[in-house]
Amino acid sequence: MSHCILNANSKVEGLSEYSGMVKELVSLIFERGAGLVQLPCPEMHVYGIRRWGHVKEQFDTPHFRQESRKILSPLVDQVEDYIKNGYRVLAVIGIDGSPSCGVFKTCSGNWRGELSTNEGLEDMLSHVSLIEEPGVFMEELQNLFINRKLDIPFVALDEMNMSSGMEKYKVYLDPRGKKMLQQLKKVALFALIMACVLTLAACTGSNSEVSASGNENQVEDLSWSKIEEKNELVVGLCAAYPPFESRNEETGDLEGFDIDLATALGQALETPVKVEDAEWQALLGGLNKGDFDVLITCMSKKEAAVENVNMSDVYYNLNDVIVVREGYDAIQSKDDLKEKTVGVQLGSGSEQIVDKMEGLKEIKRYNYNPEAFIDLKHERLDAVVVGYAYAVNHIKKEGGFEVVDTPVESAEIVMVMRHGEDALTEKMNEALQAVKENGAYDQAISKWLEVE
Repeated sequence: MSHCILNANSKVEGLSEYSGMVKELVSLIFERGAGLVQLPCPEMHVYGIRRWGHVKEQFDTPHFRQESRKILSPLVDQVEDYIKNGYRVLAVIGIDGSPSCGVFKTCSGNWRGELSTNEGLEDMLSHVSLIEEPGVFMEELQNLFINRKLDIPFVALDEMNMSSGMEKYKVYLDPRGKKMLQQLKKVALFALIMACVLTLAACTGSNSEVSASGNENQVEDLSWSKIEEKNELVVGLCAAYPPFESRNEETGDLEGFDIDLATALGQALETPVKVEDAEWQALLGGLNKGDFDVLITCMSKKEAAVENVNMSDVYYNLNDVIVVREGYDAIQSKDDLKEKTVGVQLGSGSEQIVDKMEGLKEIKRYNYNPEAFIDLKHERLDAVVVGYAYAVNHIKKEGGFEVVDTPVESAEIVMVMRHGEDALTEKMNEALQAVKENGAYDQAISKWLEVE
């Protein structure tokens, strides 16, 4: 949760509507047996305790955003660690109206200059208002979550009307009732209400059994025979990453490269395929619990390696690439980016890559990739560094751009099975080879991942 909910002393002097902490909310969390993790205060970090009041426009600077990402990154690492160890993260809470930590509303206005000698002070004050946007700090946290495929909701505390919000927070803390909460082995609360459920290690769903001889050291791998027995291969994925997997905007149907690949693999295996859409952070836990037989969801070796799992042969090399205006041939590789102005999305992996580059003229950071492409189109940028999948999607829709042939960096994409399921892994590799030989793989590549 936002820092000042637990420590009102961190707020600008004279602006707090409460003293110490928000006791109603903290008491509610205490009653639920949950824990708390406190977000750092970016305003204290940058300006200290004796700072003045600000509006969002004053925090919307490269320096403040960079410092926000710097102090948020270790916290996001913690979020991933909780999730990877079976916890469920429910929500983050901010303070609506804050120029940094607002979630749905933030303070905006033409606030600038030395106030004591400003002849237009009254007019300046009269134009300070709440607008329906998140604060800068919360924008950066949202971007970091998006970059790591963490689908975590944000909620807002209205400190001017505390009582009206308590029922809403009770829902986030205990969405399935007190009875279920009492049954949990562990409960934690991350950020606002990160009520987290630890999946018991005993419920791994592994398809291995002790052999008929009774020797516990000899484990019979039944992973493929159980697929044959039920005559169904359950594929898990997160439909939030076009063109690999997403939902059609008109029909709501699942579509994308991984969907077509899974269908083709099922045909090669002569086994019906059932695709299950789930949150990204729940995929590996769901796999180990037995919700899915295999993950086919644009997951890299590095992402899968956080769990002890089996991996297939690499089925795609996903590149971060350089995009330039169509016909612009001054950039042929990352070495040509020296003395160039490069655009990236804030909080993305592409930003991390570009930050390591030396000799760039300027790095321009954008809340979202489409904003960078607009500036590239109007020649305010020389290039944009972005994931290849997004680049393909954008170019197919709008045109006017091209991808530089030499990638900046590459990740190996694999299918993921439970640890020890070698029989299933072998069958998936055989099926992958078969669809490459029969043309189905190339057909899916051409349909989803090539720019005509």
